[in-house]
Amino acid sequence: MSASTTSLQDVVLNETPDLTTTTTSEQFIVQLIDLLELDGGSCDARNIALDLIAKGRQRLEHYHDDIITDTYDTLMKNDHSELLTLLGKAIRHEWTTKEPVWLDSFLNEQQSKLPELYERILRLVAERGCAYLRECVPLALAIQFQYQLSEDKDFQTDGRFDQIWQKATERGRKGCLDVHPLERDDEPLLLALKEFYRDQVVKRLKLAGVSDTKQTVFDLAVDLVALNGWDDCLTPMMYLLKRELNLLDFIKLIKQGLITHRDIPRPSQRMLVDILLKNAEDFLAQTLVKLLSKRNVVPLFEVQGESQEFRPHIIHVWDYDKPTILSFGIGPCAGKSSLLNSMFLSNFEQTVSSSYFQRTIDVDFGYNFIPQRPINIADVHGQMSLYLLDKVSRLFEGFIIHVNTTFLFDNLPLVEQFLTCLPKHAYRYLLIRDSTLDEDNTSLAKLPVDNMLFLPQISDKSTDESQVSLKVLLEIILRKANLSARKLPRSIVETEFRKFLLPQHLNALSEEEVLVRFIQPILINGDRKHFPLYNDFVAMCKKRDELSRIDFYGSQDNEAMFIAQADLYELEVKLKPVSGQLKPCGDAFTTFRNLLVQPSKFVNLNIIASALKKELDKKLTASDKAIDLPYEKRLSMEVHWRNAIVCYDHLSSDHEKQELVRHYQDVISTGTPFEIIDGDNFYYPSKFLEKVMAPMQGVKFFIISIIGPQNSGKSTLLNYMFGTLFDVRDGRCTRGELRFFIQFYSTKEI
Repeated sequence: MSASTTSLQDVVLNETPDLTTTTTSEQFIVQLIDLLELDGGSCDARNIALDLIAKGRQRLEHYHDDIITDTYDTLMKNDHSELLTLLGKAIRHEWTTKEPVWLDSFLNEQQSKLPELYERILRLVAERGCAYLRECVPLALAIQFQYQLSEDKDFQTDGRFDQIWQKATERGRKGCLDVHPLERDDEPLLLALKEFYRDQVVKRLKLAGVSDTKQTVFDLAVDLVALNGWDDCLTPMMYLLKRELNLLDFIKLIKQGLITHRDIPRPSQRMLVDILLKNAEDFLAQTLVKLLSKRNVVPLFEVQGESQEFRPHIIHVWDYDKPTILSFGIGPCAGKSSLLNSMFLSNFEQTVSSSYFQRTIDVDFGYNFIPQRPINIADVHGQMSLYLLDKVSRLFEGFIIHVNTTFLFDNLPLVEQFLTCLPKHAYRYLLIRDSTLDEDNTSLAKLPVDNMLFLPQISDKSTDESQVSLKVLLEIILRKANLSARKLPRSIVETEFRKFLLPQHLNALSEEEVLVRFIQPILINGDRKHFPLYNDFVAMCKKRDELSRIDFYGSQDNEAMFIAQADLYELEVKLKPVSGQLKPCGDAFTTFRNLLVQPSKFVNLNIIASALKKELDKKLTASDKAIDLPYEKRLSMEVHWRNAIVCYDHLSSDHEKQELVRHYQDVISTGTPFEIIDGDNFYYPSKFLEKVMAPMQGVKFFIISIIGPQNSGKSTLLNYMFGTLFDVRDGRCTRGELRFFIQFYSTKEI
């Protein structure tokens, strides 16, 4: 960028331009004011001119009352090119002064090679302004010229520009191979992607503790991300999370591979999880946190500049049925996380030199333990502050306070101040580390703690002495602390969580609670009266099953068989749709369909599924779930979709039917397992599924089926192998046949 030029946006709006304003910049402002027939000495006139340069001719509608009517009508005519031409020149000058030097050369080259396309794109920008170019002008322009996008239809919602932008910003240059292979390092599209990713990459590396002086590392990281997108680090994370694997093993392999490259910064699990969640939309972030909680720690507080940022999605995975203890250190005290991992078999990442480990908090819920661990464990990385402790302490039923022996006796008033901040209801365990076991502890008698333990140096946790110390510590926490009696009511914990939420997250949570209250009587605790068609359908399937068990030739009760046949015929007639006499589908289907037509349908479905699962876990034992209960006693997403499929034939218009099919297709496309055979009623909805699968005609499939005894871990095996997300519960195999689509890429024909 030339140092002698100034951006139009740098011109002070309420003052006359100073000597740093170029003549060219001022010329455009003056010419626009003259063309608009405004008062040249007015600040408002200059603001209008600059606003048009930023937002295009369409912005003139906002100033309709400020412009002479005839002038306005003339300038807004579609065939009037003078205003568009002037705005195009001003915007082109803006790019020359604000954007990288290579972009100016690229635009000059395009103007020479493709003059018609160049003029169409410039005219489009002059009409719409720079806002539609997103946050990165070089990338938006490179995409437009590379893919020759210059029509209004290309920039509609979900148009070609949106699709290409999403692909490029997620998968980098490799995501744009449909144009042509990468041939040189100074290709405009690759250079533009570097501009797009640069700020994000630099910010992440600085948070990870990489010094500004290591410019080579910054450039290398930007080059790699621009070429591959975030996929190279995020795709393996997603792969492992869907399979409920331990991410620390993955991070360990990366760190081992970088041992000989000391100039390259080591990534951490916390950094990669933070990148993953911050680049995910709300629905995906919530799903990722659920997967993360299965076998990995979940971030409660992340670093955000100089403060801590609360992770709102942890609310949905928090185990409210078990007490939670927080482990933190007062003063310098290394080895807290490794000590917790040894005692509780948790998966806390050991602290490294990074701002991701400065007063941040992770929680291990132990959902993978069988039987489940009786407590949740939270760990504070770095030294705890009084401010953060006061902020979070009311979430926990107990505390393990680590303090070095020397630091304790040298800073007794400070330690007492920390202990006094803890809630009175909570259990307090003071762990005095690196003790020689011969200290005079009389001065510690007045400390407000429930228990304390002098712990010798246990850097090697495999020694007999260390094992005994850890066993004593674990016994006190799990047996003698009586944490279950101190467990906080769910309402209190949720109230504390609300204090951390930003307004937008608080509104989203309130909307979710309103939705759950609305659907509770019908979709969660619904009765048979809400499923009129489905009742007849279930009865029909039972009659069919009853008839299939009757041996016509060996039966001694022919009358019972004929009665069953008559009942079946009557039910089939009731379910058969007759034009003009369609049966009412019921409140359950109406409510369910109303949620599907909303823009947030995936979030709604996620909320319904979560609420249904909580209700089942609350009402039914593991043995209850495995027996054949009436459907209204175990409502699930499968039941609601079965009901919707039964109601399909009774919808009043083809549009409503097509809409229901499309919603089912959308659910499948998100990677949600879907039902092929209704195992409760032994029914295959062939007519509906044929319409759902119609777009897949001609597509090759490689089908893997798994069969085996009940409760033999089939779904768990598939989840680990393919990340299929099948629900895992007792009696699942009695519910029917489920299918899950996995998209894969191969250069070979299968």
